[in-house]
Amino acid sequence: MSSYKNLKIEYYLKGVVWGDNQFVVVGYKGTILTSPDGINWTQRHADSTQNLHRVAWSGNQFVAVGSNNGSVLVSTDGMTWTSRQIMTGQLYGVAWGHNQFVAVGEYGAILVNRCEQPGFIRNTLSGKCIDVAGGPGTENGSPLILWDCEIFGTATDHSMTDQRWGVTPEGFIRNSLSGKCLDVVGGPGTANGAPLQLWDCEFSGANPDNQSVTDQKWSFTSEGFIRNTLSGKCIDVVGTPGTANGIPLQIWDCDLSGVNPNNPSNTDQKWVFVPDIPPRLSIQANGQSDFLSTSVNVPITLILSLDPGVLAGQTLDTWVKAETPFGIYYYSPDQSWQQIQPFRFCEVPLADLTNQIILKDYAIPAGDYRVIFAVDRNHDGVMDASYQQTIQVKTSP
Repeated sequence: MSSYKNLKIEYYLKGVVWGDNQFVVVGYKGTILTSPDGINWTQRHADSTQNLHRVAWSGNQFVAVGSNNGSVLVSTDGMTWTSRQIMTGQLYGVAWGHNQFVAVGEYGAILVNRCEQPGFIRNTLSGKCIDVAGGPGTENGSPLILWDCEIFGTATDHSMTDQRWGVTPEGFIRNSLSGKCLDVVGGPGTANGAPLQLWDCEFSGANPDNQSVTDQKWSFTSEGFIRNTLSGKCIDVVGTPGTANGIPLQIWDCDLSGVNPNNPSNTDQKWVFVPDIPPRLSIQANGQSDFLSTSVNVPITLILSLDPGVLAGQTLDTWVKAETPFGIYYYSPDQSWQQIQPFRFCEVPLADLTNQIILKDYAIPAGDYRVIFAVDRNHDGVMDASYQQTIQVKTSP
């Protein structure tokens, strides 16, 4: 086994996990390191000095546990970490499985955190999302409607979106803002045309008013239907088909053929769950992230990658900007570098981008360079770099 170290670390390292195409290491005094290859490491900074013992990865989130009254650190990308206090004493281990994190600690503590990845439920036909009526809608009995998706987290009136939902392992669809569940009107609601509403979650499995079996459990089929477990009916948009803002949602016999049985229109009953994961951008120089120091005799290769996350399919501005000793350059759609301000790299619906080379084996003069890979939250030709990653390159004689 070979040993590699390019950082001066003063404290014990205690845990390591592979996730999101990188190794993440945690240790004492809040130490967090990341590496794409196990050889080159970058130290990350969290707002914590606690001793970290273990770290786990769920597929979309890192969780690190340690001392100081059982606080945990969470991150979606391994670079930016947030502390959450759970007050249980020290935690010594954490693992992910069966859609949940399990952490263990002193005095026999076992903590279970079921992970409901929040996301938007988007109608395949209209492209609109399941919304709660109101600005925002948080009360019992608030009707569920179709509305333009609020993927940036706020409504047009700047209130917090009520369109984020999480699906529990038991099949409840819970609103992330109010904590209430997607419910069918009635006790229980099982008939065609029964409206959908927001209501207190019936996690016991029964309606508390009459002890009837809950109508709040749902299953997502492979064809894109959301079927009620009790009635067997599907989430439907009123209309034939229903595609406009404000149209109510209801349950109805499932259009399993893919068309409305009353007319030849395509069904409005198909949905897709879009996880609320921000876009992940990567820019590397000769395999390095963040910073590369090298000789002018070593050719440089720049590579981009992009996981669009919740922005997939959105037409937004994308930019590659290079700040050099000789001026500012932009990477253009014809795969050349232009000294034009501004110049968009692309303005097409966002999709996965894997290891796209934008500079290959090019020796650059001595100096300090900064290259920014950015995605905007709009499509207006003005670079605001809502999401970005940067690589700094220093070349010496």
